[in-house]
Amino acid sequence: MKIIRKYWPVLLIFIVVLAALVIRTFSQDYFRPDSEKWAEPSAISGNIIMEEQLDELEGQLLIVDLGPEKLVNEKYNSYILRISPDSVLSGDTIRKLKNNKGTLVLYSSENYLSARLWMILSQTGTKNLFILPATQSPEIEGQKNRPDTIKGPDQHV
Repeated sequence: MKIIRKYWPVLLIFIVVLAALVIRTFSQDYFRPDSEKWAEPSAISGNIIMEEQLDELEGQLLIVDLGPEKLVNEKYNSYILRISPDSVLSGDTIRKLKNNKGTLVLYSSENYLSARLWMILSQTGTKNLFILPATQSPEIEGQKNRPDTIKGPDQHV
């Protein structure tokens, strides 16, 4: 008992730190799923949705248009939220995106911007998040995708 009375402030701090560590470890609010599981949809292109698939979606649809110009088909105007890319992480915008009960689709005329924001928003725990690509085919700006046919110096034909 003399030891506990003598070192009670140190023991109290140790118990508080230990409790905080246990709470943080097992809480869903602090740690997201492991990076492999989280980034898998991006690796297999499971986060890409085409315009034809938008009509098949069930639930509330929200298309986040990240560009200044209106490029999404006009039949989806009632589902569009137009915002600038740098305001996506503002408190008001995050609340709007999190309160959406259905599918959330990111659209930009520049595909890399949609991909970056998909990564950021999925890290915050946003579910049912997809990217609507600006180009609807694998051809980019009229150039066909071609495999690299050049072999390295140590590879034989």
